[in-house]
Amino acid sequence: MFCPQCSQQQLSNDVRFCSRCGFALGAVARVLESGGVLPVASAEVGGRELTPRQRGTRKGAIVMVGAFALALLVVLLTLFKEDFFMLMPFVADEHRGSAAGCGGRA
Repeated sequence: MFCPQCSQQQLSNDVRFCSRCGFALGAVARVLESGGVLPVASAEVGGRELTPRQRGTRKGAIVMVGAFALALLVVLLTLFKEDFFMLMPFVADEHRGSAAGCGGRA
């Protein structure tokens, strides 16, 4: 078999990549086996299974979205913490006392 990219003759017909340029020869081998006609991949009925790379990408995206949501929550709570403490009177009194520096002690 010859590489269609660089015309390098391959030592075996079982190689997957060209030894000279690295061109993927797997598809070329399938075309040669089918008599020069491109084989049509059969479509599976129903759902398809994700490759390990796709599963990893999906997990990474979920982690990134979760981290962004957590960061947004921290920023919002930091910006509105005074309003948040005013909603809880028992915490608001302690918070005001410690902010004044007296701490309620004589």
